[in-house]
Amino acid sequence: MHLGLVGVGDWGRHILRDLKALGAEVHAVARSDASIARARAGGAAAIVATADALPDCSGYIVASDTTAHLDAVEQLLPRGRPIYVEKPLASDLERIRRLPTNGATTPASSNWRGSPPRRNSAR
Repeated sequence: MHLGLVGVGDWGRHILRDLKALGAEVHAVARSDASIARARAGGAAAIVATADALPDCSGYIVASDTTAHLDAVEQLLPRGRPIYVEKPLASDLERIRRLPTNGATTPASSNWRGSPPRRNSAR
């Protein structure tokens, strides 16, 4: 399974670890030196600077700063793949309302460990 991870900060590094433990090949978006170092140390298959630079993947996880969630979602939606977004989806309600309603975006709980996508991916 090939997955894209947007954000390898304090929370995203745990998601990277868990995805790798499940056998996923993870391509990461990391911009800061610290995030790039975490992505390398966590075994990311590739590290890019923006969500639109990610390769085609089976799905995407957005775990960046809240203010950047919608930027990543808007870049990834045209790919038509599932997108797991850490909560909150965004702080701008009007931008949320303008998102296409094609069902590709799934706002999710910030409890990654117990989340249904993670539990289901282990099966």
